[in-house]
Amino acid sequence: MICIFCMRDIGGDARFCPFCGKDLAMPIPQHHLPPGTLLHQRYWVGAALGEGGFGITYAGLDTSLKLRVAIKEFFPSGFVTRLGTASPNVSEISDAEKTAFFIKGRMSFMREAQSLAQFAGSRGIVDVRDFFEENNTAYIVMEYLDGVTLKQYLKEHGRLTPGETLELLGPVMESLVQLHRSSVIHRDVSPDNIMITDNGVKLLDFGAARSVGGDQKSLSVMLKPGYAPEEQYRSKGVQGPWTDVYALCATIYHCITGVRPDESPDRLHNDSLQPPSALGVFIDPSFEYTLLRGLAVQAEYRIQSVEALMNDLTSSGGRTDYYPPVPSSAVPELYRDNADNRFMGEERPAPRNGPKKPIGRKVIICILAFVTVILGVVLLLHLNNDLELPFGITIRNGDTANTGTDENNASAATQETAGTDSESHSVAEDEAPSDDLPISLPGLYAVGDDTPAHAGVVLRSSASSSAEKLATLAEGDVVYYDGGATKNGYAPVRWQSGTGVYVSGWVMYRFLVYYAEGSLPEPSGSAPPDSAFPDGAGTAHVAYSTPDHYGVRMRSGPSNSSDDLGVLPEGTPVSVLGNVSGEYTQISCAYGTGWILSKYIEY
Repeated sequence: MICIFCMRDIGGDARFCPFCGKDLAMPIPQHHLPPGTLLHQRYWVGAALGEGGFGITYAGLDTSLKLRVAIKEFFPSGFVTRLGTASPNVSEISDAEKTAFFIKGRMSFMREAQSLAQFAGSRGIVDVRDFFEENNTAYIVMEYLDGVTLKQYLKEHGRLTPGETLELLGPVMESLVQLHRSSVIHRDVSPDNIMITDNGVKLLDFGAARSVGGDQKSLSVMLKPGYAPEEQYRSKGVQGPWTDVYALCATIYHCITGVRPDESPDRLHNDSLQPPSALGVFIDPSFEYTLLRGLAVQAEYRIQSVEALMNDLTSSGGRTDYYPPVPSSAVPELYRDNADNRFMGEERPAPRNGPKKPIGRKVIICILAFVTVILGVVLLLHLNNDLELPFGITIRNGDTANTGTDENNASAATQETAGTDSESHSVAEDEAPSDDLPISLPGLYAVGDDTPAHAGVVLRSSASSSAEKLATLAEGDVVYYDGGATKNGYAPVRWQSGTGVYVSGWVMYRFLVYYAEGSLPEPSGSAPPDSAFPDGAGTAHVAYSTPDHYGVRMRSGPSNSSDDLGVLPEGTPVSVLGNVSGEYTQISCAYGTGWILSKYIEY
């Protein structure tokens, strides 16, 4: 006698299987194939292992090879019916539109089975061994996997670390890359479609998989709430590899937070998805940022391929930099009326009226030489005095660099002397400056108005002209530079798109113009008193009254000796969590939680 659930020989009669423990007398739903049905004169059908919106998966036995198999039957719920005790045949519901959908879906089911058969042997995809039509429907025969789904695993073991998740899902990501290269998208990546076995991790259930090409007049609406992007909720939504990117990132999010993301249509109108760090997950900021980019609701702002997602996630390891958001108030008045020209893609931005002509290279060299001589003389004459320089920069004798106030430097906020290098403020030249001339101080920079043909500058995923293009920044767009090392004429920056999405990447720094304190809003009054604000949570922002408008440091704890998490510019929105310790208040912002001086919080 064979167990209809695990397909093992259990010998004589028994009520419960000694191997899987299942009750062999369990009633079988009427619309399922009766156990013992023989398909294709070869495959013996057992009990159902699972059922979804588009099909039923049965345990089975290949009577020719004496191997256990899994048999997927195309059975779209609500479109067909069957009384298993009367006949194994599937009957369409008498509705012309539903019948047409069923016939089209069955043909597509067979085509995709044929496509997936080519991936037999891939370590992250379940093997397809056979496919055929019978009983007025279609079947796919796959390898039988002994293990647990990722959904079950998380329920038993709790949430995983980002590193554990990346290692676990590596084979699935590699397999999705293979699928996409063959123009097949899975469309149903989720924890219950990922199987963990002793031999590795496999991606299951290709019942929703579809080929994508140039014509996407209508793809069937197939979705799993929390894991499906918004384009899957629309029959004519444009789907592609980016569709699987969203589902994969939603699965990663669930693994590391223990929380299923909100449904994507809800996020379109009120996006309350919290970053993992706000849920207490210890996560590298770059990893988190990449994950949130993969979860962008609108496809055009999402990472476009699993390959790019893998590269960004794996390259984020070890990075501890923190990129604070750029306040809209820091955008120059000159460019505010052009804010709508920010975009993603190849389209050329609209030029501003009356663009300036680039200054010639020889003229710049002459000016630099002249300024260098004058500065040298002035510095010698004022060695023991404070010196006022152009661009709102002050050099004080004996001062050190200041990139954000803390209790040790709140009264002595100064600019770094590197800001006096006129090369840092020059317009574009024919060649990028060498890497030993970084783009001045950490802080805000604007894209200069001298880019070729006033078409802006490309933001790339790494410091190379061949790297992935993330966006095109229009002249006047403001970026944040944290002082990181430049490379190949590129600088690492962070940019806020017109839709509020934060993008980290690399731009050619010769097109950046330093944005000094005169361009920021004037203080709205003196700094708040040193005493902490009243207890209680609320919404606030960094006050426009930090020394030299340089912002405030966020630390891991309520002390100037705690780890430095970065500088929050004036105007950065923060959520006050209600915890106060000494002069510090705990806050959370777009990409992290930490402590800042209470006196620089403005409610």
